[in-house]
Amino acid sequence: MLESTSTYDKKLWAEAVLTSVYIKNRQPHLALKDLTPYEAYYGTKRSIQHLQPFGRECYIHVLYQKRTDGNKFSPRAQRAISTRYTNVPHHYGVFLPDTKQTILSADTFFPPLKIEGATPMINR
Repeated sequence: MLESTSTYDKKLWAEAVLTSVYIKNRQPHLALKDLTPYEAYYGTKRSIQHLQPFGRECYIHVLYQKRTDGNKFSPRAQRAISTRYTNVPHHYGVFLPDTKQTILSADTFFPPLKIEGATPMINR
């Protein structure tokens, strides 16, 4: 997982462990008769629609209070790398390569994935 990130940092190993455990708990297990550990413990099936590849580039919203004063053209988003999931839907742990910090963000945008070998659809 760590080798797949565009910005490798030793600090991300704990995030990789948390992410792998999170994903493993959402996979069916033979000992539980094809139930996921999450489903066996909580009694409900958890959605996996929010999963993103570890180390995927994303952008987080820069709060108005943290923008530079007097410049309405200052950036409103900051580049980040997704590293982990939280128990709150659509909240992600992200690594900021510029400041070398890991934070939790509720305002995370993932650009569309580029699939190699796929041809773009042309509107006709």
